[in-house]
Amino acid sequence: MSSGAPPTQLRRRAALARLEAEELADAVSELRTASLSKPELERALERVETLSARVQKALDLPGGLSVAQAAERLEVSEPTIRKWLAEGLLERVEGHKPVEVTQRSVIEVERVLGTIRESYPARRWSEALAAFLHDRDLLGQEWAREGVEQMRRGELIER
Repeated sequence: MSSGAPPTQLRRRAALARLEAEELADAVSELRTASLSKPELERALERVETLSARVQKALDLPGGLSVAQAAERLEVSEPTIRKWLAEGLLERVEGHKPVEVTQRSVIEVERVLGTIRESYPARRWSEALAAFLHDRDLLGQEWAREGVEQMRRGELIER
């Protein structure tokens, strides 16, 4: 990761992030074993949110995941990650060489992949993922949303 920060500063940030991550893990563990009232649950969730924000702040460094890290996280090959970057399924961190992948795009693809892997045979899930993400992107377009609304209102005519 090329952050421009000195190695000592990076180690300190990593140590702080590790501290916050350990505390976050403790909070989640407590939530799993506790039977909480609604107000207690709300306070516990606020604590988890606060700790998560602290971890993100401690790790606020430029850069993304390497292709290898993204592949490992998504349980696919590095060539698949490169293909998904080229197809726009994953987002590249601009100006970084070697290629880096944004964490947010990995999280989004990971969520979709989980559902798809449960629903489709192994050889079909990649196609289903591409179709889902393509449809999601299309539905983000104003013209597509307007067309769907017209269809719901019965305003479209068949030709």
